[in-house]
Amino acid sequence: MYMKDNEKEKQTLMIFIGAWVENMYIATQLTKDANKEKVALRIAEQKYILNSLMNVVANFQNDPEFKNLYLKLSDLKNLFNNLTVQGDDEKIVMDELQLKAITEKTQILRKEIVG
Repeated sequence: MYMKDNEKEKQTLMIFIGAWVENMYIATQLTKDANKEKVALRIAEQKYILNSLMNVVANFQNDPEFKNLYLKLSDLKNLFNNLTVQGDDEKIVMDELQLKAITEKTQILRKEIVG
């Protein structure tokens, strides 16, 4: 609320996007080690967070600071949209190729943000 009241919404959103992308980057890198399945499940669950994030970013999609970022996040969202949701508990299933594609897209997005 403080950030909104002081017209800092864009800065707050940029910070949140950066933190989320960094979290995704670290998680995707961890899939190369032990407990790959557990980490991959947590990555798959980010589908819901990304959907919420995209709803907010959509408000700024024509803003020059967010336009390219919005497009890159949309590409990543499309990969998440291809994941299968199964069962009553809505478990998200991701195969190796999907994990690889999400990992690569996350690396590209992170590199663009950090330069």
